[in-house]
Amino acid sequence: VQVFPDGPDLFVVAANSGLPRPPGWYFNLLAEPRVVGELDGRRLELRAVLLSETEAADRWQRVLATAPDYERYPRRTGRIPAIFRLVPESASPRSSGRARAHRGGGRAPEE
Repeated sequence: VQVFPDGPDLFVVAANSGLPRPPGWYFNLLAEPRVVGELDGRRLELRAVLLSETEAADRWQRVLATAPDYERYPRRTGRIPAIFRLVPESASPRSSGRARAHRGGGRAPEE
């Protein structure tokens, strides 16, 4: 899963290589938004927040600025893929989490 950092937040795109259905981790994050990730050797407790269509459209332009090859996904599916903001748990009223891009008992996310 490619991560797009922006300040303390991280963003992930549920592109699933342009297939019509989102990747399995998309459904995992909807069911349990608390995750533990690892980035650059650091353990991060995060909470996944699904962006609204408007927020995703705005964020999509930033994703394309970093990863222009993602442009092919909307051509394949007819829509912008779902995007999650991964917010540090310390910035959230909730705490605890899971996953290095995977959740305990779940599958590792696919791209």
